[in-house]
Amino acid sequence: MVKKEIQQKSADEHWLSQMVANKTDQQLVTMYEEVCIFRKTGVIPKECQTLRDLAREIQAVTKADNIQLRMAEDALLYEMSRRYYNAM
Repeated sequence: MVKKEIQQKSADEHWLSQMVANKTDQQLVTMYEEVCIFRKTGVIPKECQTLRDLAREIQAVTKADNIQLRMAEDALLYEMSRRYYNAM
């Protein structure tokens, strides 16, 4: 089986993919750590600024008050997986 690189084709088509694709590896790691805190406590502490910033960016586009954190988490995990897979 030949490994095919997962392209970020949809980045131009989908605003959320583009937002996350523009983050550095360090920003992704920081956001992942912040998601882990949220999953343990159910609260995003004030010091989790990187995740809050992404959630605010999403909220600015969606105009929704209750879905941006889950959208951020899904997009973050997908982008981290895509980069890891492509690095193999």
